[in-house]
Amino acid sequence: MTPSPGAPFIRQYRREDRPKLEAMYRGFEPKGAAEGLPPVRDEKIQRWLDYLDGQAHCLVAFAGESEERISGHVILAGGEDGDLELALFVHQDFRGQGLGLALAQAAVREARRLGARRIWLTVTTENRAALRIYERCGFRALPGKWLMELEMELLLS
Repeated sequence: MTPSPGAPFIRQYRREDRPKLEAMYRGFEPKGAAEGLPPVRDEKIQRWLDYLDGQAHCLVAFAGESEERISGHVILAGGEDGDLELALFVHQDFRGQGLGLALAQAAVREARRLGARRIWLTVTTENRAALRIYERCGFRALPGKWLMELEMELLLS
């Protein structure tokens, strides 16, 4: 599938993407901002990605027409009970270009394909851009008292 000019290209993560994904996270800022993710040190990045290899469904995004540099990564984890947790990361060089929304929409499509009944996530209340993305995808805040983080969900069934 060839992306249209300027549109992100999003596809399933492949094992051969690993060096590019590690490179994205080595240069990612701010590290550790979302419940300690992405990890700060290289060895922790590697352990985290090792864990994801066997435990999660991942999509990667490439800005532009080449697959030289990963610009975003979305993770869907869990699923035994029909619920998937979403985590989304866009490299700072590519923020503000619609990539986060495209990745979130792709994750929702992937969750539906996997037969999930619900996607949930946590997001800091200060991350206005992420909140707008999730709301545009149909996520709603769960009731409760939220200070620094908000839990959101999207029911798929």
